[in-house]
Amino acid sequence: MQQRRPSPKEKLARLILKHAFKFSPEGDDGFHQERPYHLKTQGLMTGHTLSFLAEVFVKTICSEFETINKNKAYAPRSPRQDQLGFEVLFGCEVENIPLLGALSVALFNLKGYNRPIIFMCGGLSGLCEELGGLSVIDQRRTNDLSPVTKRALIITQTVDYSPTCKAIDWAQSCGWEVAGVVGVLDYEERFSKEALLTITQEIEQEYKIRVVSLLGFQFLMDQFTIPPEGFDERVLQSLKEFRKEYGILASA
Repeated sequence: MQQRRPSPKEKLARLILKHAFKFSPEGDDGFHQERPYHLKTQGLMTGHTLSFLAEVFVKTICSEFETINKNKAYAPRSPRQDQLGFEVLFGCEVENIPLLGALSVALFNLKGYNRPIIFMCGGLSGLCEELGGLSVIDQRRTNDLSPVTKRALIITQTVDYSPTCKAIDWAQSCGWEVAGVVGVLDYEERFSKEALLTITQEIEQEYKIRVVSLLGFQFLMDQFTIPPEGFDERVLQSLKEFRKEYGILASA
């Protein structure tokens, strides 16, 4: 019997588990101090993995934010047929610069959508010319800026509450309407032990925007075939305890 080929999502999940997902029983230094795992997309910054990641992004973005031809084969279309629900790709994390570039190229090559990149981070505004075509905004000068476009799509690694809300607030302070947020991974966690909604649901409810991810945490865990490097019994126990406290299936 011929073996089933993995879907693009399954392939991406396995790439992430192999190259970009790290486990630590001591916890992460991010939103949840005790989180025993974290995503680091620097492990995906090669030509092959970046191009594949960008393709999955394009399919997800067009499925969620394209207003016509959602079910048709990917093919470049003329600007007059441009029905994508945003005008700019907006990033806030330094490590996302390669991803934003690859995504912008993939949107054009696969769909014919020409979208500029806006990157916001204090202290990087002086790098505009060196980064070539990448607009860098210093968050300390947002009041001096006038948007040249109306709607921004925020691209992020993970949908964590504080950094995602900060990105939305920055974009809105520049005068842009935020069309939505697309992340690589949704941790599928609640904001606190007492919360009834996931972080993604909290952000959607607070800002009235669409928040989607390429993968969910449970889907990622379902792709375990060989335990990744650093995964041991201590990590497994920490993961179970953390998900019991903050996971989407935990009772409030």
